[in-house]
Amino acid sequence: MLKNNIDDEQKEKLFKENQLELLKDDLNTLVKINSNDNVFDVANSLYESGLVEFCHPNFFGGIEFHDTYYQYQYNLKTPPDTSTTPVTPGGVNASLAWSITTGSSDIVVAVIDEGVESMLYEMPSNKLVVLNGSNFSGSASADPDDPSPTTTEYHGQACAGLIIAQHNDYGIKGIAPGCKVMPVKIDGLSTTQNVADAFTFAYNNGAEVISFSVGYDSIIEVIVYAIQNCITYGRNNKGMIVCCAAGNKSNRDDNDVSYFPDFPASISNSYDIISVGATDSTDVAANYTPSQNYKITLAATSSKYIYKPTEHNNVGTIWSLDKSGSGGCNPWLGGQYYPNDNNYDDYQAYTSRFGGTSAAAPLVAGTAALILSIDPDLTNEEVIELICTTVDKVGNYTYQSHPAFIYGTKCWELGYGRLNTYEAVFAAWCAAKKASGPVDVEQEKPLINSITINPNPANPATTLHYTLAKPGNVKLAVYNSNGQKVATLVDNYMSAGKHSAVFDGSDLASGVYFYRLESTGFAKSGKMLLIK
Repeated sequence: MLKNNIDDEQKEKLFKENQLELLKDDLNTLVKINSNDNVFDVANSLYESGLVEFCHPNFFGGIEFHDTYYQYQYNLKTPPDTSTTPVTPGGVNASLAWSITTGSSDIVVAVIDEGVESMLYEMPSNKLVVLNGSNFSGSASADPDDPSPTTTEYHGQACAGLIIAQHNDYGIKGIAPGCKVMPVKIDGLSTTQNVADAFTFAYNNGAEVISFSVGYDSIIEVIVYAIQNCITYGRNNKGMIVCCAAGNKSNRDDNDVSYFPDFPASISNSYDIISVGATDSTDVAANYTPSQNYKITLAATSSKYIYKPTEHNNVGTIWSLDKSGSGGCNPWLGGQYYPNDNNYDDYQAYTSRFGGTSAAAPLVAGTAALILSIDPDLTNEEVIELICTTVDKVGNYTYQSHPAFIYGTKCWELGYGRLNTYEAVFAAWCAAKKASGPVDVEQEKPLINSITINPNPANPATTLHYTLAKPGNVKLAVYNSNGQKVATLVDNYMSAGKHSAVFDGSDLASGVYFYRLESTGFAKSGKMLLIK
């Protein structure tokens, strides 16, 4: 903002010296700098001229919606931090992917499940592709044109919520809120032909992705044929992406891991579908996820347990949408409400008790939708490759090579690894951008708040390297084991980017110390040893 007392001649000289182009000049002045100049250097030069009241870069973005229950959705957040005790919960890294895309309304995910209904704030009607003939329930009284859930059904609503719940300061967040969902209803009375027809319906009506969190004990040929049609001829012969939950039959606490994934997830080694297992919030295989014959394609973050009749505390911990009103998952057994939020008139339309591989498959389907939002011309195989080659190899399991493992190493428990939505979406974005010229991948990557220390132990000095995703006031300090501050390394306004600070413990006693970094919207502590 220019000072009021400068004249046109001073302004023209200032602009010329700094090679500025005037874009706007009313309450504030907006200028464009030379593309080869550093924006912070120019801002400092203008401020030091004495002709402006203030000057700072015109930052893009920075707006965040703080949906009320998002704080509990560890499954969507950055991966778990296993260096902490206890492990800091985490998930599939979707929150960072949203800096690239939140999805396109041209991409439709068919949710073949118990039914989906619109919800004013979370799943408005313009986000649902509701079509006549989309109800394949086996009930004689079912309306064939109404795919909404009945009073007791919630499963499809929860799956759809994980995909497209809107980012709007209300309720929960979905992984691909910019995309759309096509409800295709089946239920416990649906015949195998009904289910096959449901897949064919999604294919015939232009869905790009299918999320299927239902399973059978054995292979059903009529459904195999319908799925094969989807992955071969769907999307104008590019192939639909079909994501199937692997089922919840194992019990790792009792060393019972003898189960194969449910059908159709069980045929992933023979067909280009994605069989989805589950990790918990600490990046190990969830208690129930099956693992036989490497039939899991990959895992996504879900709950550690699902409900067991004899163990009432072992329930799902994934937040999503529920059937409105008193039906569905909220209230829970015994009339308990999760959540029970008197500030929300519709709190019964949410649940914090979803889980299993049923909650993992929609995250993979939503990630596929984000990838296609960047490049809708990718084939089925190309989307699967992007997802499988960008996973995190977590769990300390044995990942092995085999000629059949075309996307890298696999482990018995998690397949190729745990989904990393950001890495998959970023890889798709880089591939699309490379089509128009070379891309410096590291330069293009969005910045992630982080801090590392090297060496550790310090003897007696060490360097703390930290990255800031946003500019702001930064504090970096070191404390002894009694919590007393022994050194302030940084206490200043810092630009976004990579920085470092040196800690010298020459005047301190050997022992355990702790460092803490605080910046805009981020705080991280860690332990280091001082040896002399």
